Amino acid sequence: MPHQTGQAAYDDAVATLLDPFSYERASHLIRPGARCLQIGAGTFASYLAHLVGPDGHVTATQPDPTLTHPNLTVIPEDAATDATPGSFDFVHARLVLARLPRRDQILARLVGSLNPGGTILVEDWDTTWNDTVLHAPSPDAIRRYTRIRNALDQIAAAGGAEPTWARRLPATLLAHGLTGVGTTIYATGWSSDGPGGQLLRATFAQYRDDLRRAGLSLRAIARAQALLDDSAFVPAGHLLYSTSGRYRAGSSSAGDARRPAHAQHQAKARDIEEG
Repeated sequence: MPHQTGQAAYDDAVATLLDPFSYERASHLIRPGARCLQIGAGTFASYLAHLVGPDGHVTATQPDPTLTHPNLTVIPEDAATDATPGSFDFVHARLVLARLPRRDQILARLVGSLNPGGTILVEDWDTTWNDTVLHAPSPDAIRRYTRIRNALDQIAAAGGAEPTWARRLPATLLAHGLTGVGTTIYATGWSSDGPGGQLLRATFAQYRDDLRRAGLSLRAIARAQALLDDSAFVPAGHLLYSTSGRYRAGSSSAGDARRPAHAQHQAKARDIEEG
């Protein structure tokens, strides 16, 4: 039976890989009755709707088109990234901000949408971790896969993404004056017959033309794809940085995020880096 590829296969793989972890993280940060904003993460919106209960509400972008819930409102993604739709007790963004050129401005706007006592949880991959393979049939297999991984990072960066942005999230949230800032780093092996293998197949298919334009031959791409059908090849999954922070009432920086937030962030981020 052929493997699934395409955006739907990618989304399904991400949900299987990350939804249980994100749910565990969110369950410790959210309270029943909360008003939530969910950016990205597809079907995870249904988990949030369950957590907030009948007295809460979730506003979400990019959900599964078949997903319905009485406590869920769906909006276009740009409605959340260009202008925050209201104020919230909990904001969750997963695998969205690092790929957007205006990620810091958007994050500042999301911080500024928090109600006093509200929490933001941002989860993004760092795709630049060098130890990319847990087990391989040969050293050549590692080289083939690593070459594709490096090319995908370069393609993403050329499109405005920042593959290492997730590492800066703790400093960024602290610069916004949030309290209780903490990061959990999560990763698993991506076996060929699991959701990780499905995600990689979908990624290779989606970026096939970009990989060709980046100088990789069809043979090089095919050989890398063939590794995903070898049970002896187990790549390491990307490191997911899951970082949260809480807006304390009276916090000057979080309050400033409701005004010229990006300027405040830049100044305070420099203070942290230079301190």
